[in-house]
Amino acid sequence: RSSRPRLWPGKRGTPEAYEASTKLGSYSDTLSSGGVVLGPRLDASALRIDDLRGAATLSVNGAPAAQGSGAAAPEGGPVEALAWLANHLNGRGLELRAGQLVATGQTCSTNGVRAGDRLTADFGGLGSLEMTVAP
Repeated sequence: RSSRPRLWPGKRGTPEAYEASTKLGSYSDTLSSGGVVLGPRLDASALRIDDLRGAATLSVNGAPAAQGSGAAAPEGGPVEALAWLANHLNGRGLELRAGQLVATGQTCSTNGVRAGDRLTADFGGLGSLEMTVAP
């Protein structure tokens, strides 16, 4: 057996690094799906924490493909994950700044999506997004 680290295709680390990872750390690595789709900006004063913890469904070409929930995020939800990040950065002398984009993780896996596929993500009370994967 080689002593060189083994790399996982599509991942930014070694199996040993993932095994030693915390729940929050491994969750953050789900962003390796390849991108983020941004919808319209929502009025923060109108958001309810329960909406952020709600169910999400993903359809590909009209067929159900995945489901998830914001409540599955580490620390209990996306708000709690963001608070953890802000506190962690503060403890290192760093900070979040106005205008920075923070993705707290994905609610549905997007593995197996191909160019030309039409995706619809439904986030319940928060709305839905549609897109076609470009070649």
